Amino acid sequence: MRIPDAVVFDLGDTLVRPPRADLAAGTAAVLALARDPGDVGVEDVLACGRRLIPLDRLRRRIRESHLEFPTACFQRVVHERLGLTFDASPLELEQAFWDGAYGSMPATPGIERFLDVLHDRGIRTAVVSNASFRGETLERELGVGGD
Repeated sequence: MRIPDAVVFDLGDTLVRPPRADLAAGTAAVLALARDPGDVGVEDVLACGRRLIPLDRLRRRIRESHLEFPTACFQRVVHERLGLTFDASPLELEQAFWDGAYGSMPATPGIERFLDVLHDRGIRTAVVSNASFRGETLERELGVGGD
């Protein structure tokens, strides 16, 4: 049997899966970075997002197309509608949201050991994803560099 030169993995539900999705906690983490949120609270931000794209419609669209839109774009639209401003970069806002809303754990039993075996044998690996987060956010979560 020929040993492969490389193995490509899908990120979600192959390498990692989020054990939780706490949108309120992610939103609170982002709001903590706002210059002056005034009286805008977590529920205001979540309600604005739901008005822009109702969750049932969003979930159906993702399920049907397997595509997602960038989290940073959605955040920007919601923040602008609510008059929120930030000194943090869009990447920092996205990472704050990820840290508050998600965590991840191995999705496939034994995947960490399998990755170690591939590394030990010099077999290159790559990750592809249609996640709505930037590569830098996902790389940070996986603990890898962009190479």
